[in-house]
Amino acid sequence: MTRPARLDVVAARALEASVPGWALAADGKSISRRFKFRDFAATMSYVNRLAGVASRHDHHPDFKVGYNYCEVLFTTHDADGLTELDATCVRAAQQLADAAATPRQARKYAWADVTSEQLNPSVLRRMVHGDRILVADMQLQDGFVVPLHHHDNEQVTMVKSGVIRFRLGADHSQVIDVHPGEVLIIPANVPHEAEMIGDVEEMDVFTPLREDWLGGTDAYLRR
Repeated sequence: MTRPARLDVVAARALEASVPGWALAADGKSISRRFKFRDFAATMSYVNRLAGVASRHDHHPDFKVGYNYCEVLFTTHDADGLTELDATCVRAAQQLADAAATPRQARKYAWADVTSEQLNPSVLRRMVHGDRILVADMQLQDGFVVPLHHHDNEQVTMVKSGVIRFRLGADHSQVIDVHPGEVLIIPANVPHEAEMIGDVEEMDVFTPLREDWLGGTDAYLRR
């Protein structure tokens, strides 16, 4: 992958000035910041979300992580310094930290105002989340199969229309059809596959947060 050209001294200093709290290294080849969080869970949530951003840009920071802090350092090794790619990722890292620092309070959403994401031709998804829970409004086309997978999150699936045929267990030993008005609770780490019978509208609730969904590393849904 071709990397952008290295930033000159003036551009590197302009980047530093544009993101208060970040500091250039003495040699000007990297930029870093230490963020503080309320606890280890908040720290790791930030790290996981930033990892998703880094994967999308194919540009990965150095981390130093403790109970309630994370030090983030960006540089472009094959440019031997900073590039616009670092600038993009620094701003994204700062935005994630700013969002994490927002005081916690009740929030109301209208699904019509939530941005939809077309994961593939058969799956449309909208999501909202709090500190520990994520809610997804899903539209899936007839015949689509969510491939066998598992996750550390407990899952609640509520079907509004259509039918979802779940095959649970690594050997598909348990088959459950979930109809409109029905709810299925899937414990953490249980392998499951889901086949859409008819066009399906459903809602999923996960706890803790689905960091792969938030970070865009949910490749199994994007095929």
